[in-house]
Amino acid sequence: MWAVPGCVVPMYSVALEDLGFGKLTVALCCSTQAVATVLASILAGQVADRWLPAERALAICGGLAVLDLWWLSTITEPVSMFVATLLFWLLAGPIALMGTTVCFAHLPLPAKQFGPIRMWGTIAWMLVGWLGGAWLAWRQTPSADVFLLGSIMAALLAGYALTLPSTPPKPGKGFAPLAALRLFGNRGFMVYTLCLFGSSLTFPFTTQLTPLLLQQLGVTKEWMTPTLTVAQPLEVIGLFLLPGLLANLGTRRTMIVGLTAWFTAMMVLSVGSPLALIVPSLMLNGIFITCFSIAGQIYVNGLAEGSDVRASVQGLFSCINGTGLLLGNLLAGSLRQWTNDHIPTAFLVAVGITATMLLLFVMGFERTRHTSEATAGPATGKPE
Repeated sequence: MWAVPGCVVPMYSVALEDLGFGKLTVALCCSTQAVATVLASILAGQVADRWLPAERALAICGGLAVLDLWWLSTITEPVSMFVATLLFWLLAGPIALMGTTVCFAHLPLPAKQFGPIRMWGTIAWMLVGWLGGAWLAWRQTPSADVFLLGSIMAALLAGYALTLPSTPPKPGKGFAPLAALRLFGNRGFMVYTLCLFGSSLTFPFTTQLTPLLLQQLGVTKEWMTPTLTVAQPLEVIGLFLLPGLLANLGTRRTMIVGLTAWFTAMMVLSVGSPLALIVPSLMLNGIFITCFSIAGQIYVNGLAEGSDVRASVQGLFSCINGTGLLLGNLLAGSLRQWTNDHIPTAFLVAVGITATMLLLFVMGFERTRHTSEATAGPATGKPE
């Protein structure tokens, strides 16, 4: 399921630059991911928890994404690009949420097994990055042509989803996403949520601005997606080792490692050069995604274990993430315009946000385990 957005995200801002779109237009189009994530995550949670089997919804979204990505590759004007991109993310958000829901529903030991399984999503992202570079080099077409590759990946996903085990909705009353809000009564979840919002606020700096920074440093479009995959090998290793990290470090320390890596990455990107420093720093993204984002999903799933709103809890996770992405994309685009395309200066703002987020987490997240971090099932509350 990660191969589909992996064909879109790395080259998206570069493709829009090639089409001659203005800085704020690029930012607005990039922000569709966030808008769609907020809207779709709420509905997708209700669908999976109350209405449709998750694997069937996954197949439907994949099939529709085939058509949308094909259309996206042909667009040359801003309004249609905005609409098509918004539609793509309205489909891609539920794809990720449904895939995660199917995994957590069928894994007997999610904390031990989810990381290694999620690892294959990272491998897929890395492979399509290299395929995307080869695709553009072979076809000698504009950057947006790589979206056709995403259409092929979406077709494969839709077909594969039909072979997944049934994950029917659970009987329950009321609007499932509203029931998921009770998690805010947990202090750890509250602190984690604030830090998740902060990380989502800074993440668009990497998806929107990093490709443009690399372009300024001389990376060609054929080498852009392969260069942006340097984070994935370390992420693959991290996801494979994640069960051991959670077992030995606990949730709190594991997520502190992830946030520290993210802070370091923002610091390096704020320097802005040379290319030999910038490219290796991208590997820190893999540590952040593994130790904070994926560990956070396991943490949230542990809090929701045994409930009838598991998909909606993951949807709440996505909704918070999407809100941060929306504001972050607009912030990144505004800073890019304000600094007259001096991207390292824009990253200084991300450094300040990340430092605040790291301090909040260290000071506020409780020193207990609330998920099945090692090899056991339910939450134990075991001290770290």
